[in-house]
Amino acid sequence: MNTKLSKILIITLLISSCGKSSNNQPIMITKSDITVLFNNAYKALATDNELMGKKDPNNPDKKFLSIVKDSEKTIDGSFYDIENMDFTNAIVAAKKRGVKVRLITDSSNMKKDGDIRPSIKLLKDSGIDIKEDKRSASMHHKFMIIDDKSLWTGSMNLTTNSIFQHNNDSILIESDKLAANYKAEFNRMYEKGNFNPNPHEIPNPEIKMTDGTIIQTFFSPEGKTELEILKKINQSKKNIKFMAFAFTSKSISEAMINKSKQKIAVEGIFDSCQISKYSVYNNLKSNKINVYKDGNQALLHEKIMIIDDETVITGSYNFSNNAEHNNNENTLIVKSKEVANQYIKEYERLKFASLNNKDLPPYDHPACKNTSNPDSD
Repeated sequence: MNTKLSKILIITLLISSCGKSSNNQPIMITKSDITVLFNNAYKALATDNELMGKKDPNNPDKKFLSIVKDSEKTIDGSFYDIENMDFTNAIVAAKKRGVKVRLITDSSNMKKDGDIRPSIKLLKDSGIDIKEDKRSASMHHKFMIIDDKSLWTGSMNLTTNSIFQHNNDSILIESDKLAANYKAEFNRMYEKGNFNPNPHEIPNPEIKMTDGTIIQTFFSPEGKTELEILKKINQSKKNIKFMAFAFTSKSISEAMINKSKQKIAVEGIFDSCQISKYSVYNNLKSNKINVYKDGNQALLHEKIMIIDDETVITGSYNFSNNAEHNNNENTLIVKSKEVANQYIKEYERLKFASLNNKDLPPYDHPACKNTSNPDSD
């Protein structure tokens, strides 16, 4: 990314009061060295969202393919699910032109119907070594380090559904210090084969960007992510908004309830598929917190919290015990009003869809059939 250009706040479309552009598309925002992107998936039907996403020049797939194409030396990627062939072909092309590519994925996604997945086969046939976790808990990361200086993370898996049908966020940050944090976590899994609870080496726990943005990094399992989330909730002075695929943590929900009783405005949106006996949806609702069910037939797959309009919590970490104690997860806590503003607009888009997209048909997806493990996607 051109550093001079990346320091300009680029707004290419006008946003209406509901947080959409005039043609109903989200906007890709580049602020300082941070690029925030959201899937264009605000219609009711998954088929309509896929068409919108594929046409939208600001859907995250275009940026992902661009940074893979522009990679020069290394790509280290850790993704729960790798299936989309366009993404696979881009990674293979990088390997063929001399980029060193290393990948990690979850063991459960190496095969489909008993046979090796076409995407995994192509990657292996091109000489890319893919490590897998080989355990019952999930290797649930969705991050990529490019040339040891850029980090891509968020809630998006490398699957067609996740890229085009689901509500997901992606964030690209130009920082060698942040890349070093993720490199240490990647090497722990890839080189040492350690996917279990551990102290998690983080060379730069708190990073201050040139524009004043502060970024904290956390990893699971047992990386004290929940403790920091609770700290941020307890410190809130004005409001808390969240967008949650799986929200089962009683500790986090009770902290929100306590803040609500202190007159802090708390509200959030849940993925409908995951409102089960494990979900805190009903508990929050019974405590007079405004909670909504998503208006997307497919998944609201984001794992986002926005606190006091200036702090964003995002990454692969669902608000659940599995995310804290069992799964491999990554979480960023970004303090920046400009970045938070983009996530607030995403919240308003999802809230608008929740209130206006009705009578959604069932969605044929494993996450909607098995709610015993709320971190299975």
